[in-house]
Amino acid sequence: MKYLDELKRLDLPLDKYAIFGSRVLAVKGIRENRDLDILVKTGL
Repeated sequence: MKYLDELKRLDLPLDKYAIFGSRVLAVKGIRENRDLDILVKTGL
């Protein structure tokens, strides 16, 4: 999955970010999306 591969390249700690929005639906196969919405905690 294109956007997940790009997110992995950022090498963020798994406990410091969350995926939200339409991407969650795409990962579950409910619908397609064209972007990736993430929240990142400060203080990495």
